[in-house]
Amino acid sequence: MSSTGRRVTEHRIMTVLDRHGLHYGTDDDGRIGSFHAGHLFRIGCVDGALMIRTRWHRSVESGRAPMLHAVLRRWASEDERVQLTAVPWGQGLTVDAHCVSDRAGLTDRQIHRHLTTAMDGSLRAFGLLDRLLE
Repeated sequence: MSSTGRRVTEHRIMTVLDRHGLHYGTDDDGRIGSFHAGHLFRIGCVDGALMIRTRWHRSVESGRAPMLHAVLRRWASEDERVQLTAVPWGQGLTVDAHCVSDRAGLTDRQIHRHLTTAMDGSLRAFGLLDRLLE
C-alpha cells in the first residue's frame, strides 16, 4: 500500500477494490462499475482525480418534487462529501450523486476512504428519499 499520494488510475482503483473485496466489473471501454444495494456506481478518474457517480430514479408526483428538492438542498448544505443533483425524468426524478477527490494525488487508503464515503453517503441519501416517498 502506498504511503504517499500518487496519481489515481483505473488500475489503482481496481487494485484497491480487489484488496477490500469489493466486487466490480468493467465495460467494453474499460470503465469500472460496482453494484451496491441495487445501485450501479461508476468509478473512474478525471485528470488523475477519483470520481464516483451513481443515480436514483423514481416516479414522483409533481406535488412532491419541491419537498424532495428542499431535502436535497438541505443534504448538500450538511454533507459536502457527496454532491446530489436532481433532474426531471419523465414523470419522475433522477438524482445524480457524485464524489470527486479534491486532488489528483491519493494514497491507496485515501482511495478506499473516498470509495466507501461516496457509496455510504449516496445510499444514505437515496434511503432518505425512498422513505419520504413511502
